Amino acid sequence: MSQDIDKSNHAQTEDLRALALQLAAFTGVLEQRGEQVVQETHDAVQRLDRAAHGLAGTSERLAASAIDHIRQAAASAVAGGLHQPLEGARYTMQDGTQQLQRALHELEERTCRLGKALSAHAWKTFVASAVASLAVIGVAIYMGVQAHRENVRAEWVDQINAAIANGRLARCADGGLCARAGSKWVRLDP
Repeated sequence: MSQDIDKSNHAQTEDLRALALQLAAFTGVLEQRGEQVVQETHDAVQRLDRAAHGLAGTSERLAASAIDHIRQAAASAVAGGLHQPLEGARYTMQDGTQQLQRALHELEERTCRLGKALSAHAWKTFVASAVASLAVIGVAIYMGVQAHRENVRAEWVDQINAAIANGRLARCADGGLCARAGSKWVRLDP
């Protein structure tokens, strides 16, 4: 009987160890995934920022180039005495400048919205990672408490088995449980 209990305790201990190893591996995977998500979000924000700066620079260069071409056309028109083409160029320049300003304003708004969305996503990811970490810690604490209880129980069973093996604990002749106290057997159950 004691061998069966020992085997059972050993199997439970092995199961607990295997479960603890699986829990540790799962915790590592969660932490690694959380770090990866935070890094990917950070990289995306940086790429977006670089793209916005690149677009702003390109827009400024295009505006400067368009204004330069229009000025050159206006100077040629004035030099040639063409008042009507000059007016057309002026309207074209104003229209082009307004369209460019609208496009730049829209790009800034989109960049701002995307930055806010990425920031919100990063915070949500951080919160989810923190909650998952707390859950893993809670499970680890629970498993530690359970393992401690099983160890205490196993020690108690070992003491009972040792008492049986030493002849200090046995079944009474008429049933029940008896313990040896000195040279007498004393019934333990009422």
